[in-house]
Amino acid sequence: MGQVLAEYVADNEAARDRLFALVDALSDEDLAAEVEPGWRVSALLAHLAYWDRRYVLMLARAKEDRLEPPDLPEWLTDVENDALRAEWDAIPGREAVRLVREAVDAINVEVANLPNELAVDLTSRGQIHLMRRSRHRYEHIEQIEAVPRR
Repeated sequence: MGQVLAEYVADNEAARDRLFALVDALSDEDLAAEVEPGWRVSALLAHLAYWDRRYVLMLARAKEDRLEPPDLPEWLTDVENDALRAEWDAIPGREAVRLVREAVDAINVEVANLPNELAVDLTSRGQIHLMRRSRHRYEHIEQIEAVPRR
């Protein structure tokens, strides 16, 4: 495993451990708490699960040389999040925890097993987000940690 990929794998594992420790400590009431208007903790976890599962599929396509176009508009992510928010909000808290655990483990394994050449290629194309999932996790971990516990 090359240096770049090893860093992504280590970062992802550290974020996984921090996220799992956090969700293990949340009560059902904590999972139902609002992080910000329109976003409950459980919906945020389902959101994380979606993006990690999406990137498992994107990496599978990348292995077949079918890369995500690098010029997708930034607003497209917001559209996906807004379109899926009602579904994420309908997922019960403990189910959202299960989904995020499965998705995080799946993407971590996928990234750890990437050929180094593909990781270097994706990095040079600005597709780091497909591999370094820790940044997205930390963003939402910090939001969840800021919610008062019940």
